Amino acid sequence: MRCDLGLLRISCDYVFYSSQTGNSQPPLLKVQLRELYKRVHPDLFHDIPFARQANEHSFKLLQEYLDAAKKGGEVGRTAGVPFKFLFYLHKEQEGDLSEGLHEERADKGDLKRVDLVLPPPARLDAGAAEGTLPQATQRALGKLLTACGLIADFVGGADEGAAACLREFMPAAAELARQRQFTQRGPRHDISALRTALRLGRQVTVGFSPAVRAQGPGAQAEQLRKLAAALDRISHVQLAGVHVMLGDDYGVDPLGRLWLDADDTALFWSGYLLAVDISECHERQEAAARVRRMEASVAALLGLSMLYCMPSLRMKPEFLRFLERMAAAGSERGPIGGGREFGGVPLCVTSQPESPAVGSIEGDSQNDFSVDTSMGFLSAPVNATADQVYNFVMASGKGVAEILSRRKGQHQRAEDLRRAVERRLRLRRLSHDPAVSHERFCTACQRLLQNADTLLQFMDGLEVRVSKVNIVAPDGSHIDIAWDFEI
Repeated sequence: MRCDLGLLRISCDYVFYSSQTGNSQPPLLKVQLRELYKRVHPDLFHDIPFARQANEHSFKLLQEYLDAAKKGGEVGRTAGVPFKFLFYLHKEQEGDLSEGLHEERADKGDLKRVDLVLPPPARLDAGAAEGTLPQATQRALGKLLTACGLIADFVGGADEGAAACLREFMPAAAELARQRQFTQRGPRHDISALRTALRLGRQVTVGFSPAVRAQGPGAQAEQLRKLAAALDRISHVQLAGVHVMLGDDYGVDPLGRLWLDADDTALFWSGYLLAVDISECHERQEAAARVRRMEASVAALLGLSMLYCMPSLRMKPEFLRFLERMAAAGSERGPIGGGREFGGVPLCVTSQPESPAVGSIEGDSQNDFSVDTSMGFLSAPVNATADQVYNFVMASGKGVAEILSRRKGQHQRAEDLRRAVERRLRLRRLSHDPAVSHERFCTACQRLLQNADTLLQFMDGLEVRVSKVNIVAPDGSHIDIAWDFEI
């Protein structure tokens, strides 16, 4: 069976026909499309049915793409719909393929597979004659040609990062995100399944040290399998309620977490777990829970929103004595400022300075107390007296309360806009890069709502993050869009 592709030749010639205005497209693009026709013609794969069928389908799709491009895009079935191409080439034809500009290549015998998605043809630029191509469409065609080993050195080239407009960026980005999610699904899915199995089967929760997390999902999944194998060897040992941490050492930390060295074997872990005193884990966990409850109680007595300490102070005697002093003062004197003025202010307890200021009473230096206006909290040293804490909060708490009140309003406005965008565009989740201010995030949300009719078809079901650039996350977990995006 031979495929009649004469219409494609006509289409290629028509799209690049010079108009009456003298506007013509770069001749190299026309030449390279004809070269592509020669490289992937279905008749070259008459004895390879799957390759012939794929190339026939993609050629018809390319004809449809070119037809839409010459009419200025956004017509018929092509309106807002991305184009997914799959071409097969013989390896001896592929030439000098540029890595990274196509989305997938997989060997099948002597064939090279080119699989990629292009956004729908862009609208014609204002004042452009019919038959000319916008640069965005030239870039898309350049991406296809480059993936097939052809030169795309015309205007626009194959620059993937050049699509600043969401209408051009989102269709291909959405497809790429889904493909990346699929490729990343293996180890991430394994981690979730293994953690669930350990929690339900042995009542054990598992965490990783920063060093193990940095090794990636694959390594984490292997560590969980190793832990499961170790626990299977000692199934008679009761570990219910234990929080196991996989890191670079052994022991039980002050919070009652049981640490294992990730570099050792499952057999070694089994031997260690047989010898460890599990009751010590439970006792320390309960002690840490009591301290957390005491922190909340003292914060309520002082009329503060929260009281917490630096990690190095957790479970230290000096911090417990601080809590006892503040609890006694709160019970006797009541909340600071009557309990209303500082109800939203948090207090962080810091370590005692190693060298008190010369001439000052221990804990009396004003430098030991601080106000963080960027994050909105007060800091007091662990050796501070109740009088010092009361006086410090009375003097500095009002400013922090005002900062937090303004920030709460900003957060609420951003949250309301975020939810509105999620509902309107049917997003799985909308978030923003911490480097993007709330003001810019709100600006982006308002513009997303204003252009929802155009963007809905592209964004439905995606996870989107407002950032500084348009890019797909390496693991496909989300798509970044620039806060000052263009439509």
